[in-house]
Amino acid sequence: MDAFQTAFGLSLGLAAGYAVRALGAASLLVLGILLPAAWWQFPGFRLLWTYWRHDGRAVLVFNRTQKTATYRNRDFCLNFESTDVVQLTHHHPARAGAASADYSYSVLTFANGTELVVTNLLCDHFVLHTLLPGTLATTVSQRYAWLPGDLLSRRLFSPFF
Repeated sequence: MDAFQTAFGLSLGLAAGYAVRALGAASLLVLGILLPAAWWQFPGFRLLWTYWRHDGRAVLVFNRTQKTATYRNRDFCLNFESTDVVQLTHHHPARAGAASADYSYSVLTFANGTELVVTNLLCDHFVLHTLLPGTLATTVSQRYAWLPGDLLSRRLFSPFF
């Protein structure tokens, strides 16, 4: 769905550009319809981009017998015990049919107060909940599941959606 949505948004943008070139001043009506529709498609693409940059090459490995886990991405490696995780907070979009419906993330809060953000590209929330059975689990519903450090996307899209 994401690839289709992105291609659709880009094609609408190209169609608007072609209409301006071909129709001149009469294209304002076409622009008024196509550009807002194209803009509506870009949050899904932006979510895919930021989620991939965050967890695209990351690895999360759980050892059930030893009750340990390792999270590794291109910046750091974190080894922890399953009992170190005291809270699991799942952030998901409020609307299931929206551009952001496929994107959610979970925040693992450790006993020392540090947090680890894991996107659903790496591990689903339900899998995390089964791997961390004694952990307090909460769910936060938000309009778009922007990552906590993704301030640019919040500024670009939040005023419009």
